[in-house]
This record gives sequence, structure tokens and C-alpha cells, in this order.
Amino acid sequence: NIAGADHPFHLHNSPMFVLSSGPGVISPEEASRLQHNLTNPLRRDTITVAPGTWRVVRVITDIPGTLLFHCHIVWHQVQGLLGILLVQPERVQQLQIPQDNVNLCAGGNMSMIDPGRKRALPTGPTSYALPAASKA
Repeated sequence: NIAGADHPFHLHNSPMFVLSSGPGVISPEEASRLQHNLTNPLRRDTITVAPGTWRVVRVITDIPGTLLFHCHIVWHQVQGLLGILLVQPERVQQLQIPQDNVNLCAGGNMSMIDPGRKRALPTGPTSYALPAASKA
């Protein structure tokens, strides 16, 4: 972290294991030569990287899909500290949408989700209170 602020990084759907950390800037080559804690590393879903420090983490990628990785400071996300990690893309391409999900979507038929609805939702503009949706 060469910025002047803490970065609380969060990873969705999989924990991170903190293998090592330290001061300064480190290259990938230097990181590969470090002695990492592989015996009992800290398990976290959020880690803070303070200014002028670095962390090496391990992520288990045994389930195909996507992992959202981002800084918890929203304006940092807007500036680029948000990304999606695609895990096992060749297996993701083979995944099928379950028929129950296809049936639930039913081509946009709202009555599949709310069988009590007898009328369509309004398609034009409505007021804040949505009276068009509540009229019989």
C-alpha cells in the first residue's frame, strides 16, 4: 500500500489466509522468496493494509464461480480498488442454469413470483407513493 490511507480489503465467498506481512514495497519475486506462515495462518474475510505495508494472502479456489474483492471504502472502489476474481473459468463455462431457476424467471411473468398479483405493474411514470400500482 503506497497510498496514505488504510485499505480494508474484503473478499466475498472465500476466506483469505494471511501468510506474511511487512513494511515497504515488495515485488512478486521478493514475495516468492519469503518464509510464509503455512502452519497456522490467520483466517480473515477482511484484512487492513496500512500505509507503507504489504500482505501476502492465500485464497482457496476449489469452487468455480466469481469472488468479489474490494476495499471497504466506497470512493476507493470507484477509483479502481474493486475487482472480480474468476475461479476455474473452464468449469464455469460448463455450468448449467437449474431448470427451477428458469421456471422461476418464466420469461418475466410476475405472477410466477407473486401468484396473488392479478394486474400488471404500471409501465409509465408514477408518483413517489406509486398509486398506479395500488389501484384496483
